[in-house]
Amino acid sequence: MTVPSPSRAGPSLVSQVGRLAFRHHPNSVQFQNPTEVSLDEDVDFPAPGRDVLVKEIADRVDLKRKFSDLNALAAASFAVYGAIIGSQHSLKQALSSSVKLPLLFLLTAVVCIPTLFILSSFLGSRRTLLQYFALLSAGSAVMCVALVGFAPITLFFIVTTHNYQFFKVLNVVFFAVSGLLGVLFFKRMYIRLSDDGTPAMKSRHLLLQFWLLLFAFVGTQLAWTLRPFFGAPHLPIEIVREVGGNFYTDVFEAGGELFGQRKKRQKRPRASDAGQGQSAGVDNSAPADRGKDQKTPSTP
Repeated sequence: MTVPSPSRAGPSLVSQVGRLAFRHHPNSVQFQNPTEVSLDEDVDFPAPGRDVLVKEIADRVDLKRKFSDLNALAAASFAVYGAIIGSQHSLKQALSSSVKLPLLFLLTAVVCIPTLFILSSFLGSRRTLLQYFALLSAGSAVMCVALVGFAPITLFFIVTTHNYQFFKVLNVVFFAVSGLLGVLFFKRMYIRLSDDGTPAMKSRHLLLQFWLLLFAFVGTQLAWTLRPFFGAPHLPIEIVREVGGNFYTDVFEAGGELFGQRKKRQKRPRASDAGQGQSAGVDNSAPADRGKDQKTPSTP
């Protein structure tokens, strides 16, 4: 099947990001056997859509258009998923989460990308700041598409369960899996883009490992600062809660409560223990209560 090429700049953005099983040619688009696709193969054309995207970013082909289109896709997808997870609390929480979730990833990129750009420049990279933003936008697009793929499961559990801790831990897992896919996509694209054969190439790869950890820590802490996204059912709607604690202790406590392993701050006597004490003739009441039961002599 032969179709006209959409433009001289290359395939469409959807083809570049999502359709890696296609082989692009300036005059045709045809299916390719998936077993013949090598994501790490060093070729120009024909090549998988991801390699085409890397080549066009390296050649600075329509960087502004790619940056705006990828961010628009990511923002729309994050807004949809934010509205879904917030809807388990209320309509106001859904609207709030639909705004804060895209803002979370935009702010994380703004905070972290300059660090990668500056340190990579010290190690010999000649890529521009816009090229790094375009790479991260592609990774965010992959993440948000994967996250939207979990949306039917999230809606299913909103309808069938009202366990807030379970719902929160489940979505943390969904975000972690989607984020891992986006990070791996960004990592492979960065390696292809920075692979110039110089001795500093290995140093830039080590820098990338450090930066990915930094990106994860900044993102999770910023998510904690912008909370709530889900909205606890026993709390009123809030745009942003006061700063305190951190993301990791909250997830650990939620998991502990979910599996019945959370330690109680104060131990309270159980009703069965009180019954056993009464059957054994032991007065479990407080001294003040016992004093109330004793009759005081009346005064004239």
